[in-house]
Amino acid sequence: MSTLTYVTGVLNLTLNILCDKTSGDVSEVRESLNVTGSDTMANGILIDQQDEYYADRRTVAAAAEDLDLTSLTDALNRTVSFQKVKGIFIKNLSVSAGEILTVGGDANSLPFLTTATDSIKVGPDGLLLLTAPSVAGITVTGGTGDIIQIDPGAASITYDIVIWGIKT
Repeated sequence: MSTLTYVTGVLNLTLNILCDKTSGDVSEVRESLNVTGSDTMANGILIDQQDEYYADRRTVAAAAEDLDLTSLTDALNRTVSFQKVKGIFIKNLSVSAGEILTVGGDANSLPFLTTATDSIKVGPDGLLLLTAPSVAGITVTGGTGDIIQIDPGAASITYDIVIWGIKT
């Protein structure tokens, strides 16, 4: 079994929106929005640091799956166990209308929403990005706050997931 010795990362996000408005005569108004953000994560356990990650391409079919953040197995056949989560990225790879992933909703969900049974919908070709780079991160509590539930409804949906944070 392999062990990680050093984990770093860079998160970059750019949103560009361009809108042309015409009034029906000779005038035209162009509006442009450009928002960028980034976060560099060093190896460690402090602010903007991580020492563990989990990444996978998964397919969930017509039933919810629970990802237990205290006992994941990654592509390197490592057991991954988080004490704190610093970020979650989920990409719904479906492009079919109606194929929506529901993230959260389990009674023992990781507390990244107001209540454990709250959830977020990730539609076709949509993504969810959550970062909590502070020292506190999002605390993983075994048995009561350690699940990320992914529910595809009646569909079979493939998605990418990346979780980073502090190991136990």
